[in-house]
Amino acid sequence: MERTAATFDIRNEQIKLDLKAKGILLSDVAKKLDVTPGLVSGALLGRFRSARVEIAVANLLDTTPEELWPDRIHKKGGSQ
Repeated sequence: MERTAATFDIRNEQIKLDLKAKGILLSDVAKKLDVTPGLVSGALLGRFRSARVEIAVANLLDTTPEELWPDRIHKKGGSQ
């Protein structure tokens, strides 16, 4: 069985760097939302979806989830 390298998405690394530049760590986002850091990390990487995490991160970066993750489907006016 052939092993493949893990996919690397430069956008997610840039998001983490942009947060860090503002003095915000993923663990800070997790604390603010009262979720685990693994949930925040997984949501950024696209392993699973969390509109709540995507919206919070976008707000912290003064943008929208659609701008950060244009390849993901975002519901308008949705909450979570």
